[in-house]
Amino acid sequence: MSSQSLPVSPVIRLLTFLSCQPINMPQSVGLNSYEGVLNNVRVLVIASNPDPKLGSIGRAECELINATFHIASRLAAPVVFLWSTSGARISEGAEALEEISKILKRTIDGRDFLMISLVLGATAGIGAYLTCLSEFSILSEDSQLFMTGPQLVKAL
Repeated sequence: MSSQSLPVSPVIRLLTFLSCQPINMPQSVGLNSYEGVLNNVRVLVIASNPDPKLGSIGRAECELINATFHIASRLAAPVVFLWSTSGARISEGAEALEEISKILKRTIDGRDFLMISLVLGATAGIGAYLTCLSEFSILSEDSQLFMTGPQLVKAL
């Protein structure tokens, strides 16, 4: 199959549509942070890695989300999530789950910016929770939300 006939992922299409550029902050394996434009409004974009093996959320991803939230507050910019994630990185244990709980608390208690979630594939754990806490949530035809993934159930 030639490279011209390979399908372009929905994440790449949306990042292109929003004219996104990476934000100058440490990126992670599971998530990346971008700045883009939607209808002449500056937006911050957090995009999950669409590869299920790489799309889990651990401490580094939580740090990226928190840093992006801080910028969103300072700029009064909405945060757009492009979700397709396998949930918490269970291999990091309780530390990752503790960081995730801090993000959820910040989202519920003290958020001063708009959140928009676009679910582009199977999304578990924090991606599903933040989708439910967003002001606008759009689910693609192929999307699924799982509040808890099978690995977490097995670990518990």
